[in-house]
Amino acid sequence: MTLAMRAAHTSRQRFLSGSLSVASVLEHRSDGEHHNNLSNGDTNLAQQDRQALEEKWAFDPAKGNVVFACAYYGWGFTVPSLARTLFRKRRIKVKPPVLRQYLFGDYKTKRGGTDDEQTKIVVWKAGSSDVPLFAEYALQ
Repeated sequence: MTLAMRAAHTSRQRFLSGSLSVASVLEHRSDGEHHNNLSNGDTNLAQQDRQALEEKWAFDPAKGNVVFACAYYGWGFTVPSLARTLFRKRRIKVKPPVLRQYLFGDYKTKRGGTDDEQTKIVVWKAGSSDVPLFAEYALQ
């Protein structure tokens, strides 16, 4: 079961990076038509505008602009909402603004001893037997 969760986590990360590439290509394609009509003095301004647009339209689960949902079963969540829920239910004792930065990345929990206070967030290695945070708390 852990292999399936790891594969699902990796596939979601690939899907988001592919979506970012498609969005970037579409934005650059439409920007290229506009760019041909600009003079050299306006080119720097157009590049700054393009960078601002890329930041605005970038898919980032930690920002909350990606929703994981299932219409068939009628559920959905964002990474910030998952972080709030995990904190409220005391599953992970890390404040939600901090936790959401780690939830979709390659991180895992490391429990030290029998006390829940000893839980740490550490880097997850792809070959390890553990599962990343997102797979552990969102996919189970």
